[in-house]
Amino acid sequence: MTKRQFTIIAICLAIILIFLWNPLAKDFLPTDNHSTNNWSRRELPFNTSAYFESNPLMIFNLEIARTERERADGLMFVEEINDNQGMLFVFEEENPRSFWMKNTYISLDILFLDKDLRVVKIIENLEPLREWPYYNSDFPAKYALELKAGAVEKNSLEIGDELYVKF
Repeated sequence: MTKRQFTIIAICLAIILIFLWNPLAKDFLPTDNHSTNNWSRRELPFNTSAYFESNPLMIFNLEIARTERERADGLMFVEEINDNQGMLFVFEEENPRSFWMKNTYISLDILFLDKDLRVVKIIENLEPLREWPYYNSDFPAKYALELKAGAVEKNSLEIGDELYVKF
């Protein structure tokens, strides 16, 4: 091996080692919580209760997605949820929102809610595992609620309904 080849290999190894030990690189490397092997077994605690004013007897158990990472993960790779379970996405600001069903194994209903937790748009029975189309709120929304498909119809949820939830 020539000195030049040795130098090139040493530089490449140094770059790889710097990347692997760099604390900023953690966002680019798989972790135990987000590795491909664990996604298929992903379970959520659903530890927040909520209900709609129109049907206060139906209590939904929700997982709250507050961080950018939690919102990006959403219900991806979750294989099953009960009729009374879902995920509430909380955003910092009220803006038009867009969702897709990539890597989402279950059919969902999505409800977009404004800053006062009032439903501004409902999209029912989204097909799983679809990268296209995007599902848009059409109106500014600070929250989005994903429920098991059929929940909107079963609970007679409508535009204007208010969600009550403790954060």
